[in-house]
Amino acid sequence: GPDLGEKFGGRDLAFFGEFDYRIANREKRDDDKSHKYGLGIEYKLNDNSTLSLTVGDETGNDTNVSGTFVIGGLKWSI
Repeated sequence: GPDLGEKFGGRDLAFFGEFDYRIANREKRDDDKSHKYGLGIEYKLNDNSTLSLTVGDETGNDTNVSGTFVIGGLKWSI
């Protein structure tokens, strides 16, 4: 399925959105599909590191697990 995303902002602060739609198998049952979407923010601390925070929701899928999620991250380079 499609995996879409868009990012807006400047050099030090950016906002982004993501959407992902998947079909687990081709039997066309309700539990074969899932989608996940999220909104996030990235903040550049310095030239070598960035903090990120994403909040989103996932529904559907073959395990019937749904719910809101929060993911934080730290990217760095040397």
